[in-house]
Amino acid sequence: MEQFEHQNESGEYGDAFSRLRTAKNWLWGLLLTAILVNIIAVMAFQYWPAIEILAVQAGDAEVAPAPAAAAAQPKAAQPAAARPVVESPAAPEPRAEAATAEESDLARAPAPVDEPSDQQTASFIYEALRPGLAMIRAGSLFCGVLLALMLLLSVKMSLVGRLGSAGYLTSAMLWSLVLAVLLAPWNLAFPGFPVPGMLFGRGELVAMTAEVAWGAADAGWETSLLYWARMVGYPVLGLILLAAVQVQYARARRGVMAEAADEQQ
Repeated sequence: MEQFEHQNESGEYGDAFSRLRTAKNWLWGLLLTAILVNIIAVMAFQYWPAIEILAVQAGDAEVAPAPAAAAAQPKAAQPAAARPVVESPAAPEPRAEAATAEESDLARAPAPVDEPSDQQTASFIYEALRPGLAMIRAGSLFCGVLLALMLLLSVKMSLVGRLGSAGYLTSAMLWSLVLAVLLAPWNLAFPGFPVPGMLFGRGELVAMTAEVAWGAADAGWETSLLYWARMVGYPVLGLILLAAVQVQYARARRGVMAEAADEQQ
């Protein structure tokens, strides 16, 4: 009789553990989607010329003038001391000077977008990213905290119901807590805080992209390294933490299933 009651209680704990697993999977998937959306947004701002044009037209970013503007000036307009002395100088052709100035203007301007449909798609995405990235940042913090809570309940369920694999579940919970801490927008809560949140808004993305990509030919390697570490490396760290949570939880689930099979036998 006692063995039957123990098996009945184990079945109830196993059912509760399964429901917690479903909630964990949903939260894990939402966090994965949020981080991937941020990485895709960075790639679009870097390599989609239509986004650059929209940012410049909207006044969110300014394209710096090309440093080779002095080279585009006619030779006659340069100071006399800067001109080399040649015995028989050849007069520059007006067409060549006009072509040089035109090439300089093209180097400064963003690449044109030929297809109107491409421009419309980029405009829709650019405008949607302002509220979209803000909601993703807030929702990701909420999901990160809930994920840690679901794993904490799973640890308690494993200990109380004697389901086993509490060590793997505890490890998954600790990794999820680290992820939740990194998802918190500390730079918004505490202005001047040196460590920002893992995710970002459109304003931060536009400002940092304009420093390294849009007309910023003189951006140093330190600025580029900081940009890629902040915009891509930081979210990739989040993907690694999500993978660690999933691996530890999968090990725990295999242990729970093995323990349940032993009890049924």
